Amino acid sequence: MLDFPELNKLHDSKAYYSDPVINRALNWSVEQFNSEPPLHIRIDSLEAIPSNSLILMGATIWLLRSTIINMQRNHLDYNDGGITVSDKSQHQYIMQFLSQYVPEYKDLLSRVKQFLNINQGFGGIDSQWRNLRDELNFRSNSSTTSST
Repeated sequence: MLDFPELNKLHDSKAYYSDPVINRALNWSVEQFNSEPPLHIRIDSLEAIPSNSLILMGATIWLLRSTIINMQRNHLDYNDGGITVSDKSQHQYIMQFLSQYVPEYKDLLSRVKQFLNINQGFGGIDSQWRNLRDELNFRSNSSTTSST
């Protein structure tokens, strides 16, 4: 998200999100992945993620949603001498961005889950060739152990 201190001129050159907040958003993104159907396809940790971009997109959505809530809660319009100042009003721009970004994320999430589901299904199809391979492996292993 390019959250570097030197790029945040309006935030006292501090990163907008701290590492613990980013980690929480990443974990919420993993929970989101696990709550989408098919439910039997799950990941247990960030190390097991099937798509870095998917988890990053999910964490970005969580972070921006929390930012919107914070900005709306702290939003204040005030008027002095005919000049109106709207403080913390950027939430509208973030909401507009999310209206395009969330469907892209949902589509990617659906495609990744479908791919993993299909991959698991085809990986579990049994075949007579598999049985033959297993039998040949068993025979070759038993012949090497009996000759020693």
